[in-house]
Amino acid sequence: MKVYLEYWLDVLRTSLWFVPTVFAAAALLLATALIWVDRTVSFCDSGLLGWLCAVDADAARQLLAVIASSMLTIAGVVFSITIVALSLASGQFGPRLLRNYMRDRGNQIVLGTFIADFVYCLTVLRYVSSADTELFIPYLAVNFSTVLAFASLAVLIYFFHHVSSIIQADSVVAQIGSELSKAIDEWAGDKHDTVGQAKHDRGESWSRLVAGQAIGSVRARESGYIQSVDYAGLMGLAERHDICMKLDYRAGHFVIRDSILLCYTPAMDAPEEIENAVCAAFILGRQRSPLQDIEFLIDQIDQVAARALSPYLNDPYTAMACVDWLSAGIARLAALDFPSSHRYATDGRLRLIADTLTFEGIVNTAFDEFRQDARPIPAVTLRLLEAIAAIVPHVRNDAHLAVLKMQADMIERGSEELSEERDRREVTARHRSVLELLAAKRCAIESAVERRETLPFPPP
Repeated sequence: MKVYLEYWLDVLRTSLWFVPTVFAAAALLLATALIWVDRTVSFCDSGLLGWLCAVDADAARQLLAVIASSMLTIAGVVFSITIVALSLASGQFGPRLLRNYMRDRGNQIVLGTFIADFVYCLTVLRYVSSADTELFIPYLAVNFSTVLAFASLAVLIYFFHHVSSIIQADSVVAQIGSELSKAIDEWAGDKHDTVGQAKHDRGESWSRLVAGQAIGSVRARESGYIQSVDYAGLMGLAERHDICMKLDYRAGHFVIRDSILLCYTPAMDAPEEIENAVCAAFILGRQRSPLQDIEFLIDQIDQVAARALSPYLNDPYTAMACVDWLSAGIARLAALDFPSSHRYATDGRLRLIADTLTFEGIVNTAFDEFRQDARPIPAVTLRLLEAIAAIVPHVRNDAHLAVLKMQADMIERGSEELSEERDRREVTARHRSVLELLAAKRCAIESAVERRETLPFPPP
């Protein structure tokens, strides 16, 4: 249930219609409430609020009509500017970043403000009556439309500033980097239960589990990208039927119809319930989503860097900004304990073998394509080595250090393609300093492990 709630919340956040719809509904309620106040309270009889009655019915209609038409026109202009910004972002940074602009809350609020002002004025205009039998002018509601018009003008000024800011390369990369950090924090918060099962992890292999037992499988009913997987639901399903499941896919992978989503053992005589529950646990879509897919955000940064390093743009400064934000995200991951692929029930029995994220896989996703594109550019190559040096202090185990050393060695070997000897010497010197940092960190980790082993009790 939580997975589906997060999925639909993300769908609403990335839509351009949800916030304007909410604002329009709020404007309709506000107009109705103010009109009720106008029918209940007589402002013209009040000395302090008598200035509200300075308009007649024709002036009120004209004022509301002008504001409503202006707001609708400006809403069209705002929508057109948004489409132009989306086109520029698609051409300069890649089509994958269109989702980021669509979910930008500033754009949604601006568009919703003008739509709401139009709905408000249209609603109030309907109640203005100048007939002799029933003369009614909602003075409070009419005057409040002027307040909304001035507020919309301020929002329009903000929109021009906001659009000119979010299309800048540094802002684009910073936004993705911030979303990556947030996704890492959410992933770290959701995996505590699997990390806590490490005491049960006996490293059983799937081939040993299925030896001599019947194997069942569930096939995908449609093609698409896996956006979310309900692991809690799969664990409950495995416990109810006393089976063990093995998943070969995770969020971000593309699934072809009729391909095997997972296998389970022992096979059941009536697998229909299992098939329906498993298919419901996988949320498929036309595109990838960052809900459970940290690598999707890393790929977005890599895409910006690839375009920046292309001969078409030749913008190494944007690429170096991408390196900085990638290093910030990987540094957060380096300080975390990655969950085991084996998921155990409360009774200690293995119920699920999942395809999980690994530090090596994330680092390779972040650096491999980046390293290849940066080979002919010394400044970006040096920044990649600086990024690895910045990540090293956050690492907690030797395996992660080995992954970083492998990337540093490949970056150094790739520098042989540089045309200038001075650039190659500088890359070699920077690589040597990274190796020294790695060696010092490895010694610190080994010393910490030895101290814990010699203490009679674990340190607090």
